[in-house]
Amino acid sequence: MTARVVISADSHTERFLDLSEYIDPKHRPKMDELNKRDEERLLKILENMRNRGQETSYSGRKNTMEEFRITVDLDDRMSAITSDGVCAEVVIERGGSRDPDVDFLRACNSAYYRWFNEHFAGEAYRFIGVAAITIGDIDKGIEELKEAHDLGFRALILPGSHYWFPGALPFHDRAYDPLWATVQEMGIPILFHPGFGRENPILPADPDGQVFKYGPLTTLELRGALKHFLLGGIAERFPTLNFGWVESGSLWVPPLLDEYDALVKRRPGGQSQELLPSELFARQGFCAGPLTQSEVDARHRLGVDNLMFGTDYPHPEGTYPHTQSMIDEMFEGVSAEETDKILATNAARVFNLDIGRLTSSPVAAG
Repeated sequence: MTARVVISADSHTERFLDLSEYIDPKHRPKMDELNKRDEERLLKILENMRNRGQETSYSGRKNTMEEFRITVDLDDRMSAITSDGVCAEVVIERGGSRDPDVDFLRACNSAYYRWFNEHFAGEAYRFIGVAAITIGDIDKGIEELKEAHDLGFRALILPGSHYWFPGALPFHDRAYDPLWATVQEMGIPILFHPGFGRENPILPADPDGQVFKYGPLTTLELRGALKHFLLGGIAERFPTLNFGWVESGSLWVPPLLDEYDALVKRRPGGQSQELLPSELFARQGFCAGPLTQSEVDARHRLGVDNLMFGTDYPHPEGTYPHTQSMIDEMFEGVSAEETDKILATNAARVFNLDIGRLTSSPVAAG
């Protein structure tokens, strides 16, 4: 590509969205309560980060709630990401995902689907909605996904463990096959992201603002899902189903793939899978997020076709508003072909984006 197209495969709205006009009035008090709690928690995190002198991508900015509120105004958000040279975003929102009340979760999910569809309808080619569903009842979860897909959502996010939903089965259980079949037929990927699910069963929320420590630790809870897809038969039974780990790092994946390959090869009677786990991941898996220099340097270990960039906008540990300078620094010496794959074409392929339209847009930096 002659123009630089940057697709963020890791961006967010925040949980304190005002969805009151989209949700059943009986759920509004609980939603207001959770929104207030999350807003207070975010304020505490930002305050403690400033007090600790932690350097973030918001250096020189106010780090206030107003910085986050602009992310849910379409014009303000477009202005922000355009100034940062970002052409399109995969937008992840956690909704009511931290509450064990399944009826409330479904109401929150449905409200968010309709809000997102209405809010971003005019720029749908730039903003990819990510659907959250409940999985305790798989049939109802599929109904939720179909509602979201009908409203233009192009990805599904799942918790890193089935334990986060009461009554849910392990992901490798064949009971999920109708869900995997639906996702595969829709041609959308499955995402795993830190913090998505009920109250974190291993690590509590971190009000002291140590997100740079807390974030990497929470990815430990997501890694278990990899074995279900690669060793539990999911990737084999659904060969065009894509699945990826977002803002979860990528350096941990190759060693696990080596371990899984060795496990499969030494099973009694010989290799029990037609393709090794590493081959399945190469075909269907990916990692995305604000990359480190180490991840870019190790891109061939994971696979250049399996790595995607993300800004983590608007989170303070992300790359905004310095995305272009960070890309220049991290990708110095990397070929144009590999850079384009990681910054744009891998995500365009997996999320079904019109790369031609993005390339010709005024956002693309020459």
